[in-house]
Amino acid sequence: MLVRQHDRFSTLFDPVPISFSGEAQGVGKLYDISYGGCKVETGTLPSIGASVTLRLRIAKAEQPLIIQAGAVAWTAPKNYFGVKFMMLQPHEERALSRYLALLNESFLTAPGEEDG
Repeated sequence: MLVRQHDRFSTLFDPVPISFSGEAQGVGKLYDISYGGCKVETGTLPSIGASVTLRLRIAKAEQPLIIQAGAVAWTAPKNYFGVKFMMLQPHEERALSRYLALLNESFLTAPGEEDG
C-alpha cells in the first residue's frame, strides 16, 4: 500500500503550463503537486532518474516558480511522468508553500454541488 508523505493537490481542472530542462527537455502541464513532487503530462517521456528543472507558470503576473533539483521518479503510458523534488532552496520552498496554500484555499472555498 502506498503511503504518501505529503498531501497532494490536484490542478486537474486548471492545468498549469510548465517547461523543463536538464537531462530531459520539453513543455507540459502540471496536474498534481505536493511538497515532495508533481505529476506532469507531456509529449516527452524522460528516463527514470533524469534530472529536471521545472518552471511553473502559477499566475500570469508572477515570475515562474522554478524548482531546480528534480528527478524523474516514474513514467506512465499516455505521456505522464512524476518528478520527485530532491532538494528545495529556501526561496523555492517559500514559493511552493504559497502556491500550495493557494490551491488548498481554492479547494476549501470551492462551491459545493447544488441540491435539486
